[in-house]
Amino acid sequence: MHPWPDLRSILEGIDWMIIGGVATRAYMPERVTKDLDILVDRTDGPEVIERMKKAGYLVVSELAVPGYLLCSAEGIEIDVLFGRYRWLKEAFAQPQYFPNLAGLTLGGSITATTP
Repeated sequence: MHPWPDLRSILEGIDWMIIGGVATRAYMPERVTKDLDILVDRTDGPEVIERMKKAGYLVVSELAVPGYLLCSAEGIEIDVLFGRYRWLKEAFAQPQYFPNLAGLTLGGSITATTP
């Protein structure tokens, strides 16, 4: 199991959720993935990037979809995706916590969805 960073203190007060390959661990065995994907509302995107930079993450590149690839000093890659979807506020309002993800937050029915 990969030691994913706990971003809760960095992103406190901002709605965010884990999506993609790591999120699927809540439902099946972990699949190999090299990065952690998180989804934030597009309006929170700049604030999220600034907080991540202050926490020591480096912006590596802009993604092909709205968002950025960041990297920790330990080499852990995080894709921060900026979403603007009708269902996003509802998903943020219904977080699910899973012990096998070290208490990290997944969003409702969109946990394995890539925006």
